[in-house]
Amino acid sequence: MVNKKREREILYFAYGSNLKHKQMESRCPGFKYITNFYLKGYKLCFSWNKYRRDRTGVANIKKQNNPSKYMLNTVPGAIYSMKEKHKDDLRRHEGYPLVYIEDYFTLDKKKVFFYIMKNCIPKRPSLEYAKKIIQGYKNCNLDIDFLRRRLHHYHVEI
Repeated sequence: MVNKKREREILYFAYGSNLKHKQMESRCPGFKYITNFYLKGYKLCFSWNKYRRDRTGVANIKKQNNPSKYMLNTVPGAIYSMKEKHKDDLRRHEGYPLVYIEDYFTLDKKKVFFYIMKNCIPKRPSLEYAKKIIQGYKNCNLDIDFLRRRLHHYHVEI
C-alpha cells in the first residue's frame, strides 16, 4: 500500500544554487519547475553564519522595509513542485535548522516554503558557487545582469 502523505507535492521557492536544475534533481528527484517568481519585500544577499562548514558566503535573502527601491527589494527565483518525502533531504543540504530556517508565503492559496539565514554576516561567495547560481539563472531564464550586479557588490565578477 502506498503512503499518500509521502507522495504529496509541496511548493518550494529557490533563489540561489537550487535554481540549478541538475542540483535540484540530485537533491529532490522528480522535482518540477513550475514558474519564475519575484519575491517582493526581500533583497538578495550573500551571507555566512558560524554553523556553515565553508567560510564563504551563500545566497540569502533579507527582509526589506523600503518599498521605493522596487528592484533592490525583489528577489528573482523559481517555484518548484517537489515530493514532500524529499523535504528532509533538502533540509540536510541547506543545513536546516542551524544555517537556514524555513519561512513561507502564499501563492494562489498554496503555501510555498523557502529558506532564509538568520544571525549571519555578509560574506563573499566563492566564484565556483557564483557559477552554480549563474547556471541556475540560465536554467530558469532569469536576468543574469541582475545577479551580476548583486555579486559585484561582493567583489565577485562573472
